[in-house]
Amino acid sequence: MTALSEDLDQFKWSQRDKEGNALDGYYPMGGVVSLVVGSPGTSALSRCESIIKESTNYALDKDIDGLIFQYGPRAGSCEFRYNLANWLNEQYQDPNAPVHMDDLIASTGATNGLYYAASLLFKSGTPVFIEDPTYFIAIDILRRDLGMNIVPVPMTSEGTDTELLDKLLTEYRKKHPDIVLTKERPFWSMLYIIPTHNNPTGRCISPEKAKRLVEIARKHDILIFCDDVYNMLHYKEGPPPRRLLSYDIKTDPDYKGHVLSNGTFSKILSPGIRLGWQEAPPRIVEILNNSGNMWSGGCVNHYISTVVGGAIKLGLLTKHLNFVRSKLSVSEILLNVQVMWKI
Repeated sequence: MTALSEDLDQFKWSQRDKEGNALDGYYPMGGVVSLVVGSPGTSALSRCESIIKESTNYALDKDIDGLIFQYGPRAGSCEFRYNLANWLNEQYQDPNAPVHMDDLIASTGATNGLYYAASLLFKSGTPVFIEDPTYFIAIDILRRDLGMNIVPVPMTSEGTDTELLDKLLTEYRKKHPDIVLTKERPFWSMLYIIPTHNNPTGRCISPEKAKRLVEIARKHDILIFCDDVYNMLHYKEGPPPRRLLSYDIKTDPDYKGHVLSNGTFSKILSPGIRLGWQEAPPRIVEILNNSGNMWSGGCVNHYISTVVGGAIKLGLLTKHLNFVRSKLSVSEILLNVQVMWKI
């Protein structure tokens, strides 16, 4: 047996109980929920086949001259970004900070988005600040893959310790006077953060902390990289917590654009389709869109982005997300019942 097959067997085992039954969704008292992998359950994934079939037929029927099979525009097709922007606005419900299609770039998921942006905007050896605790594989990407120096910043109950971050940035900037800001690299450092439903704490940043972070980013010329992968999984009444990017207000006199929002369809539709998006200010979009990688390959996932654009247009994604949210809501109720029962 090869190491890979052993890994696959271990993965399959981790998704099943002692009797070999697949672990998925929520369970009554005495049941088990697998927390080994942060992936959608089978009850959600099993719905994707019909969604992809219908949206694929829609996309192919609309296609002209086989353009769906071309490289595709670097940032993603206009239709995909238009549909995505409208859908995000419906979900965010934040009329003061609307999403514009020109601020969107297609990616192959949040992991790719982090690697791509960090590798383009920063050099190996750059100090990168991360909230502590945070997603552990993001640390591996930044430190092991890209050779960056990780500086942890503790979290409070409301988010990143902003006053400590301010002091650390001042201290580390003095240690790196050789980092020169250019049009291609407009930031000397980066803060990696999961502001909404932080992994692993589940905390959401407070409005006060969000505003302060934007002030600090502008003061110190750093990028705030927001891994916004859980924003759409908000299932309470009313709009979700505001994305941190919305606090970097374009009409401010000192606005330049210091926040990037990294989104993905992995948590809200399917990780297997390898599709996400990045919402960023114009100066960052220009850098990401004009890399040699983009000029050579075009859109990173043109075919699937066209198909998912169809799912958005047909209302299939919203319907599916509502289903996922309903499962999460029921899960919370059952977990609360279990806690009450044990007490």
